[in-house]
Amino acid sequence: MSGEKLITEQWVKGVQYRFTQDKDGQIKITKTKDLMDFFKEGWHGKVEANRPSFSRPMPCRRDEKGNTKYQSVKVLFSKIDEELNELKESVFGYHGAQIKLANMAEHESRLIDSAEREMIAEEAADTITAITTLLESLGIDEEMRLQAQERVNFKNGQRGRL
Repeated sequence: MSGEKLITEQWVKGVQYRFTQDKDGQIKITKTKDLMDFFKEGWHGKVEANRPSFSRPMPCRRDEKGNTKYQSVKVLFSKIDEELNELKESVFGYHGAQIKLANMAEHESRLIDSAEREMIAEEAADTITAITTLLESLGIDEEMRLQAQERVNFKNGQRGRL
């Protein structure tokens, strides 16, 4: 980057780009990182400067071998159904476990209760990711999803549901 001035670095659809300007005023855009780089390097569960947020839903764009994948809407709905069924099983299993928990010592029940809720949260996140992948395949990017969520939250607030 000799003689170049860094303007900004931005993440766009899972790829980091560096925008620089040379001494003649020419702007250069360079791909610097890919989300897969972070997974290969190992991510340790903490947010660090200049890394993408892993707390927001991210659409699945690659298969297990790292190849870009394009799936039909039918296949994506099947994945949503699969994840939703796993979520239902977790929730209904949790309610069944509540009956068993009543007969356990308090410290034992807290451990199991916490583990069950963690599993439910992860299954819900899998379902949200499957839906996010479908929306992205339809051209509905993160900005559109956030705007839609804001409208839904606003309407629900007006209806007294929040």
